[in-house]
Amino acid sequence: MKRKTCLGVLITLFFIAGCAKEKQNPVTPVNKPTNLLELQNLLQITSLSLESNETKSATRQAIEKTQETFSLKTKTQKQTLTAYEGFALIQGTEDIIHENYDFDSDIFDPIHEKYTSYVGLYENQFYEIVDYMDGKENDTASKWTIGDGQNQINEEDVEFLTVMGASDFVNQYIETYFLPVLSETYTITPIDEKDGFSYYFEGDKEEQLDYGVSFHTYDITLHFTVDGFLSSYIFNYSLTAQDYDANNQLGEPYTAYSLQDTVQITRGKKATTPQTLEIIPTDYWMSDYEIQLQARYVNESFDCDANQLPMDYYIDAKVSSTVPEKAIDTQLTIIDSSNQDVISVDEFHTAKTVGIGTTTLTIRSESGIEKTIQATVVSQSAQEITLNIYSSTFYVGESYNIFLTVTPDNAVDEYEFEVSNHNAEILYDEDNDPVLHCLAEGEVTITVKSKANPNIQDSKTITITKLLSIEEVQANIIGTWKDVDVEGQTITFNDDFSGSFYYWDASTKEFSTYTFTWSYQTLPEGNEDLVVSVSEIGSWNDNLCYFSMDGQSLRIYFTNTDIFYDAVSGNFIK
Repeated sequence: MKRKTCLGVLITLFFIAGCAKEKQNPVTPVNKPTNLLELQNLLQITSLSLESNETKSATRQAIEKTQETFSLKTKTQKQTLTAYEGFALIQGTEDIIHENYDFDSDIFDPIHEKYTSYVGLYENQFYEIVDYMDGKENDTASKWTIGDGQNQINEEDVEFLTVMGASDFVNQYIETYFLPVLSETYTITPIDEKDGFSYYFEGDKEEQLDYGVSFHTYDITLHFTVDGFLSSYIFNYSLTAQDYDANNQLGEPYTAYSLQDTVQITRGKKATTPQTLEIIPTDYWMSDYEIQLQARYVNESFDCDANQLPMDYYIDAKVSSTVPEKAIDTQLTIIDSSNQDVISVDEFHTAKTVGIGTTTLTIRSESGIEKTIQATVVSQSAQEITLNIYSSTFYVGESYNIFLTVTPDNAVDEYEFEVSNHNAEILYDEDNDPVLHCLAEGEVTITVKSKANPNIQDSKTITITKLLSIEEVQANIIGTWKDVDVEGQTITFNDDFSGSFYYWDASTKEFSTYTFTWSYQTLPEGNEDLVVSVSEIGSWNDNLCYFSMDGQSLRIYFTNTDIFYDAVSGNFIK
């Protein structure tokens, strides 16, 4: 299962910040805040600065529980950060488990992911890298130049971007959860401790919604050193819901979502940069690559030899190997073709094989590395042909479209048709598509062959019958018709508009007789079926019979309008 990370994990939940400076002695105590506004000022100014300069290491654990449609999902994220001069390395895990599910499925399988992250400076650029242990499919990498411009990282910001950023997280919680229900002047009381002071405060909010009632509760515990360094916090949030039932009554309360976020920060000197880095940021961008072309048609996609590209397919390019091996900027785009009559490339960089021949494709990577590859489009003849005429009846004087299914789909071939006798002929319509025209009663076999390889062929034998008048078909209805597939099953129509259905019940393995009345529903024009409606019989209340206009066949379809699978159908002859 894929997971979106990097900025989502590192910034939204585990954003980093800081470079180290020596702790200043002696320690100067701070004024302890007594309301939320003063606390926010302490966090934004004093605590964030101390955290940026004096973090040695930090840990964070976030546990989220979500009541989903089919299960209770628990996601646990853990990070251990080690701060170095100008960057930080993070060891992280993410675990997901499901509980209380009613059916077995691989969507409930536990997930355990482990990754290493680099955040900070390398060769005068700022990087955020997340490298998962199970290959590079889920790896993410971003980089910025150092400077004051747009989409650059200011050098002064590097310190707080390379530590945990706990002070920022707490301020976000205060802004999001506490200030909407508590004022900036809400009184908070510091609790004196041996090495500093702490706070605990809480809040709650009830919401009336269209679908029910939601009750939010949250609390936070903060620990500071004497001089205002935030050394730890624990934030708890819970959403309890009650939904309206069909009678607009509130159901039982349940916990829809909860979060516990815990951070611990160790104060001290930043670690010495190791001689060999576990992650080298530049390894995640390609310096070179090899190209593999792919052919794509509807939902089908497959690798192709560049010298054997099939006609009438879309062509994509992907990397077959990269330098360095860990590089993840592997998206390739075909930007040009030297011969647009062989492979066309439009303004949206969509490439398609349109003619036989050779061309040179220009391909560009995400980071702008351009390469070329020679590509040849070849002709493919048919390997298999299936002939279809979608009609169950064939009448003298009528014409029927012929359809071919050819494998492969992109075959470039021509086809010739033959008929076995003079009962029919092959014509071509205004679009030059083949049409079968019926001339006389009797059997005829239609054969189609590949001109490139006449051994590739298919045939279909049909029976041509005479089209009767409506009066002749009506007269022919009277009598007993036999099911062609179920031995002994019959249906009888009487001239007084009564009838009977002698039905084989497969569940009881016995025949049952149903009586009915019938009437004409549709008297056709041309070669359409004559349709008869039959009264309700047994559990079937929507019953139709279709008589062919040659008087030789009957199709029935009896069904229950409320229970779609309670139906019977069949083909009958006299």
